[in-house]
Amino acid sequence: MTEPRDLRTSRRTRAAGRGFTLIEILMSIVIFVTAGLGLLAFQEALMRSNSSANDVTAATYIGEFWLERGRLESLLWNHIGAGDLTVARTPLLAAVGANVSVPNSSTGWLVLPAVGTTFGVGAPLNRYLETWPGPPGTARDYAEFCVQYQVTVLMANEILRLEVRVLWFKQSAGLTRPTGSAAWTCPAVGMLTGANPNLQNVNMIQLASTLWRNQVGR
Repeated sequence: MTEPRDLRTSRRTRAAGRGFTLIEILMSIVIFVTAGLGLLAFQEALMRSNSSANDVTAATYIGEFWLERGRLESLLWNHIGAGDLTVARTPLLAAVGANVSVPNSSTGWLVLPAVGTTFGVGAPLNRYLETWPGPPGTARDYAEFCVQYQVTVLMANEILRLEVRVLWFKQSAGLTRPTGSAAWTCPAVGMLTGANPNLQNVNMIQLASTLWRNQVGR
């Protein structure tokens, strides 16, 4: 026997009016929570990526600054021998000293020298090339970056190679930033394994430039 049309319509109307079942609601909640967690994870990864990119940009800028400093000092290197390569005249290149006449000699990796009153020996730097702590009475950003350099003689009395590397701790290293004025050193504990960067703890960029003796006397 065929069910009357109006009766079938009434049953469908009552079924639709009952709304969603508990299972349907729970499934919807699970879907929304999963999607939300995925978005949060994506946002966190994006923030870490942006932070890492900013650090690399800052470290590259700092490395280029010191390479340019070395190029400027090479303009003051006019005479054969180490006579021009003095701490007062060329703070970076002075480290090679008398070995400038010895092919393939190298200084090994060194901390930054003192440059006037702006940079102290081995001063760690922040992304604005300021040392930390700053002069008495000043407040400066925490210094994240450690800079080291080495000078190698490529051609005796003529050509040098200046290498600069910038180190900074990875976020995953889980190290607590120092707070006292004497707590931060360059290189800091955990940055190196022997003379080499500990790449489990630190990020690093390394830049190099070839420097020629300026044969135009001054």
